[in-house]
Amino acid sequence: MLFDSALYIWFFLIVFVGYWTLLRQARARVFWLLAASWIFYASWNPKYLGLIILSTIIDYFLGRAIHEAKADGSRKLFLWMSLGSNLGMLGIFKYYDFFAREFAALLTTLGWPADPILLSVLLPVGISFYTFQTMSYSIDIYRREIEPIDDFWRFALFVSFFPQLVAGPIVRASEFLPQLKEEPRFNPREHGVGLFLIATGLIKKVAIANYLATNLVDRVFEAPSMYSTAEVLCGVYGYAVQIYCDFSGYSDVAI
Repeated sequence: MLFDSALYIWFFLIVFVGYWTLLRQARARVFWLLAASWIFYASWNPKYLGLIILSTIIDYFLGRAIHEAKADGSRKLFLWMSLGSNLGMLGIFKYYDFFAREFAALLTTLGWPADPILLSVLLPVGISFYTFQTMSYSIDIYRREIEPIDDFWRFALFVSFFPQLVAGPIVRASEFLPQLKEEPRFNPREHGVGLFLIATGLIKKVAIANYLATNLVDRVFEAPSMYSTAEVLCGVYGYAVQIYCDFSGYSDVAI
């Protein structure tokens, strides 16, 4: 579900209206946003929803264990368990096939032909962002900068909050979690700024980045020998503008 798709716009409007309908019901608002976030993530691939839930469960309980442990050795052990589980999942899905191929190639070069054993699985979308976000929570508890939250569902929302789930930015627990306890107030000025950011972000993404990609960059990069030096140079600089507007536009919408 891409930010510049009609499906996302309808999804966002439904979530927005539902959120403000539950203005006086803090618990219901949390469940509403959590359900929306899980649906948003599952819309890409339902199988990987279990992975983000598993990461949430691990860090919720390890965060409490770090806080409750008395000895420094125990606190470090629970911290390393958190870091190890998160980086382990990230490493398996993101880097295992690469290193398996390289190791098999090395063995073949040394005279021991080998076929790599590959997982051949899709990289879960946003895994880097929610992995480092849950890790930051455990690290902050270990540093005694925050205390663990005693509500699993609020923590689950912190991990999977959909506006920044798939491409960041990484949000600190100390900034996000306190906001869930506050009753939201409808501020016309803030909503105006929000709509402005969404509009400018979509313009950067759709009107500039997508247009450059379709009408200039992709054509030049597919067959650079068919174009003049000046046209290739325009394609190179156009790609720089495309990448900037992609990230800048996404960031505007996410904010």
